[in-house]
Amino acid sequence: MKLIRLSIIVGLFCAIPICGVIYLGVDRLEKSAPKLREFQEIVSDIPIVSMETEPPSPFDESPIKRRLTNYEGRQLDTIITGRSEEMIHFFAFPHNRNYDYPITQLSSADRAFATSLPLSTAEESAYPVLRMLTDHRGRSKLAVIEGRTQFDLFFHVFEERERHTFPISRLSPRDRDFVFSLPVDR
Repeated sequence: MKLIRLSIIVGLFCAIPICGVIYLGVDRLEKSAPKLREFQEIVSDIPIVSMETEPPSPFDESPIKRRLTNYEGRQLDTIITGRSEEMIHFFAFPHNRNYDYPITQLSSADRAFATSLPLSTAEESAYPVLRMLTDHRGRSKLAVIEGRTQFDLFFHVFEERERHTFPISRLSPRDRDFVFSLPVDR
């Protein structure tokens, strides 16, 4: 009988933390759903470029929203920000990161598309940078980062063209770390 009571008590001590973790995970997902809808609304205005249309030039006029496919058939929703001889530069939605990806690793259709894009100059490769920025209050916007000083960030919100200056110290800790990894250009 003592063994049964002991197993019940041990089961309760194991079940309570597991239920707590599950509850917190579901709560976090529920809280992030409105932000995901807002993000999808923001990027829905980006023009989708097919193989039949001419790519816009230069990139700062309008970013190119495109689902890229690699040679293995895996797909990723992106905003293309430029290219070099061997790499394509893009912002990946699900990761909130900018990537340099080898053009040779793309599918044949996307490889042809990427090589038809104009080359970025050396100074264009550092900025602009696309990123979903979150401030210290938890508000997020898809921003086109144009540069920074030691203390301030210069950007415009993706769906707008009005330029903003924002103190880096008022960003979320994760975005502060990201911005500090960017070069100071002003």
